[in-house]
Amino acid sequence: MYSRPKVWRRVRGCASWAGMAELSMITWPRAPGRSRDRLFAVGLEFLAIVSPALGSRFLMILALRARAAFLTIAVVAMLLPGGCGGSSATKSSAGSFLGKASNAVILIQWTRSGNAVSGSLQQTLLADPAGSGVSTQQISFTGLVAGNGLTLQLSKGLGTTTSLVGTLSGSGFMLTYPGNGSNLIQVRFTPGQISGYTQAVSELRVSQYSSPCTLYLQDHDATVTISGPDAAADCDAFVQGDSSDTWTTQAQGASSDSQVCDLVSGADEVVVGDDGAQTYGQRVCSTFTDQGWSPKPSSAPAGTVTSTQCPSSGADAGRLPDGTPCVGPPGTG
Repeated sequence: MYSRPKVWRRVRGCASWAGMAELSMITWPRAPGRSRDRLFAVGLEFLAIVSPALGSRFLMILALRARAAFLTIAVVAMLLPGGCGGSSATKSSAGSFLGKASNAVILIQWTRSGNAVSGSLQQTLLADPAGSGVSTQQISFTGLVAGNGLTLQLSKGLGTTTSLVGTLSGSGFMLTYPGNGSNLIQVRFTPGQISGYTQAVSELRVSQYSSPCTLYLQDHDATVTISGPDAAADCDAFVQGDSSDTWTTQAQGASSDSQVCDLVSGADEVVVGDDGAQTYGQRVCSTFTDQGWSPKPSSAPAGTVTSTQCPSSGADAGRLPDGTPCVGPPGTG
């Protein structure tokens, strides 16, 4: 009489496209003295764990030979898509990576499914001319991972570049990226989120200005000079806020010698210059005033006063009738 000793006590995780199944126990019939069959059954257990696909082939052969009805359960379980141990469906995973260059910050976000990737690339670049702010661009892509190699096919060009190639490295990757002119540079991407990208863009914008910084209105003689501990950030805020004109750190020929206003905000000071009708200068001064900047307090020595009637000649030149010094040269207020 045949007995049914346990060969697989519990085999979990068998899955199919229709749902999850659990194979609780598979037994193997044997007759007295047939130790070879018991050994073969144990071998099948090991084979099924190591290689479900190969194990299923052996089980099919055994089932056809009708060695045991119980094997039918194993055959069904192992022939399910993915066999025991998981589904054959390719899992997808999301990734977000941050890259930096001297003139750019780049964020790549993708979804990877097997060796295929798809997602978007967002970059912020320092604009031309120098000191005129930044420009942004967002591009979708598809790509392929082959071993350690990575290729991204862009939906539109970065200049003349329509594909990026690189290599996977650790938790990130390296990409060959278009630089200034026709130069190519290597940019390293590491895991990073949108908050890190935003912070890096802010730092990039401020990096294009010195302290103190002087801005020149493109194709004009108007100037804005800001000094103080936050001068670079103030210049960045001013350039980003003036969308109607182009300001740059590149000198535009002869600069204005006429001061339109001298304003302060905390420890920072802005001096605006403009010749002629001073249309641009007056508008810039109004912009800073609206933002809370105020006229710089007089630096005249204690006891001096301002007068529009300061004598310009004679013994009282530069003084009021009571002898109080005037502010400014004689004849001015």
